[in-house]
Amino acid sequence: MFRRGEGKMPSRQPAGYRRYLWGKDFAMWKQIALAVVLATGMASATTYYVDPAGSNGNSGLSPQTPWRTLLKVGISTFQPGDVILFKRDAVWNEWLTPPSSGAAGNVIKFDAYGNGRPPEFTGHYATTVVQWTNTGGNVWQIALTATQPISQLKFVQFGTMWGNSQSAQNLLAHDRDWYYDPVAQNLYVWSGVGNPVTHYGSVSPIILSGQALINIDNVSYVEIEHIKLDWYDGYGVQVQHASDHIWLANLMADSQVPNATVPIGFYVHTSGTPGDIHIYNTDAHRNYVGYRFDGTPTAIELKNCRAYANRTYGLMDNTAAVTYSYCHLYANNLATGVSTDVSGSPGPINGGNNVAADTPPQVRGFMQYPARITVTYDDPGLVDGSHQYIESLLPMIQSKGVPLSIAVVTGYPLSQQLISTFQSWIDAGWDVNCHSVSHQYFVFPNAFTLQYTGSAATSVTLSISNGQFTITAPGDPNAQVSWNLNSSGRDVVPAGLDTLGGLVYTLLQRGVFSVTEDPNMKSAVKSEDLADVAGQDIKSSPYLLLEDKTRLMTDEINWSKAWMNANLTGLPANRVYVYPGSYEDTSTEAITVAAGYSGSRGSGSMDPAPNAATVAARGIDIQNILSQGVVPNFQNLSDSQLASKLQALVFKSAVWGVPFGIFWHVNELPPHQVGVMLDTLKSSGATLMSNTQLVNYLLTTQQNSGTTYYADVTTGPAVDPRPTQASPVVDRGAILAAEYQYDLMGINQNLFGSSWEIGALAFVPENLGHAEGGQ
Repeated sequence: MFRRGEGKMPSRQPAGYRRYLWGKDFAMWKQIALAVVLATGMASATTYYVDPAGSNGNSGLSPQTPWRTLLKVGISTFQPGDVILFKRDAVWNEWLTPPSSGAAGNVIKFDAYGNGRPPEFTGHYATTVVQWTNTGGNVWQIALTATQPISQLKFVQFGTMWGNSQSAQNLLAHDRDWYYDPVAQNLYVWSGVGNPVTHYGSVSPIILSGQALINIDNVSYVEIEHIKLDWYDGYGVQVQHASDHIWLANLMADSQVPNATVPIGFYVHTSGTPGDIHIYNTDAHRNYVGYRFDGTPTAIELKNCRAYANRTYGLMDNTAAVTYSYCHLYANNLATGVSTDVSGSPGPINGGNNVAADTPPQVRGFMQYPARITVTYDDPGLVDGSHQYIESLLPMIQSKGVPLSIAVVTGYPLSQQLISTFQSWIDAGWDVNCHSVSHQYFVFPNAFTLQYTGSAATSVTLSISNGQFTITAPGDPNAQVSWNLNSSGRDVVPAGLDTLGGLVYTLLQRGVFSVTEDPNMKSAVKSEDLADVAGQDIKSSPYLLLEDKTRLMTDEINWSKAWMNANLTGLPANRVYVYPGSYEDTSTEAITVAAGYSGSRGSGSMDPAPNAATVAARGIDIQNILSQGVVPNFQNLSDSQLASKLQALVFKSAVWGVPFGIFWHVNELPPHQVGVMLDTLKSSGATLMSNTQLVNYLLTTQQNSGTTYYADVTTGPAVDPRPTQASPVVDRGAILAAEYQYDLMGINQNLFGSSWEIGALAFVPENLGHAEGGQ
């Protein structure tokens, strides 16, 4: 074994160094040697061994007489300098609570021994065929047993998909329905064809619900290394109350469980005033937040840490006590195309030497799903110049083989003039979608302000009810109004009083009204969409008329489709609606479904951070395909910056399986950057589809009964976060004390390269022991 300063491993080595594979060929990396190092200089200390094949009746003092459970560790008492070692290649469905404190210069250590994968603490409970009993019909039962009671279940995974929780056993009626009885600790599931493990491939409840897999609570001078934490719905590591002088190193906290605002990989709790916390050489991936710090702690440092593809932030600090350096944070924040790697108030202190934002990780394998991406050009029919812009780009887009979607606005005179242009796009094979009548954003309900400015009327009141627009003005016939605004589907071309623009124009023609349009009002909105009002005085003061959201949505969604059906041919059987606005609620989606649309892009009922929850394993809402506009996050960038941000978007999509719809408008990107965008999406491995192609694909997957969610069970290879030679973390980390030189797998960081790697895993060349050009 090499010590730092003795030189690096030579370029050719015996055949035993030839290969380093995740989970294989680790005999050379002797962790027993690590245990010896840990115990050096601690003659009075005791080393304990824990192995799930052991017994809590053992002494725990040797690998041949190990304890069995983490609970046994948690209820024991340890002295400063004691070492507790967990067997590699072992798995515990438990959580660890260090029960005792060490002392300055004599910490209590928790670590690994043996060969193979790191010890794994996990909530993932893999059931087997023989454990299930049929209770009648399609319902199957299993009694869950674990070292610690399973008081609740929030998630059960069926194959690669999350199931649907029911509140009673008799409500189980569809595939992936489940019910848990916490008193009897029985799990019941519905299986359409025979034994559920056979039917689904696997059934895995996530037990330990709400727990921290490592819970550091009111202890000091504790060091924890070389443990993998996964499949938790609470916390990987939690530090709380008066815990301080804590060292966490060479750990990985990776959870795919989409549980509201958790899981969190490493969390310093709001309670207490913890301090002197050191987090070294760690990974926090696929959580809700990778690293989060709250409360009033002091002196926390992150060094040599990675955080990839967490659903919101890689690092969130609300304490002003956190300094991070030599870290790599990438592709965090699932709800938007642009990444948000660092957040918090006031946020952490950048200690320097961090890898630049949007630098791809170049790991061996992290992207489990096809990154299904659509590209849409929005707004032809709304403003002149829009159709000419995209027409000039179509030859280039066609040459790149990109299936472009074009979302057209139908309610303006320009829309009528472009019918032949829209038809030519359909005939050429482009995907033309509905994009509303007016392009009115539903979140801007203001229409216009109205006030009587004449002098003849003694009083002037406004009423709107059931589409009847009435102004009562005794003494001034010019102000007397009684108009029926209901279009009632008479034609698909708005005219006159049918629209807000026509209504405003007609009111102004009376010469006795002041009318001021809201800046966000679109003139093609149907006037029947105005909200009701009764007897409103518009003489004494101006009154702001509002649009009724439900009426507006219904007309925008239905009338745009009616216009396209009346004017265009060759439209697809499964129609797609492209929302002009966002951040709506599920009522929007219900109207779109009722109008006969098979799918929609961008209603936004999946809110952005901090509420991002939709992932492929829970099903994709076909009526709310996530949208990302070019403005502002992909504008005014260099070509390389644009490419880097798009690569991160593809990475997120492929990690979580969430499709993204990228859209842009006239002149938002120069033509050559449209080419950069398309080339980057292709070179990053995106599966490019039109909106209609994506919706058609989702319709072939499994629908969650009674919802608009469709679940695709297809995934790719298992995640392998080890860095490759091209990774930006290789030789970019800080060289720390010898105590932390072994990575998660037990590899000595000093054996390869000129420095340490960032993260919990060292880079090991795969061709060690081979001559140039060898096999």
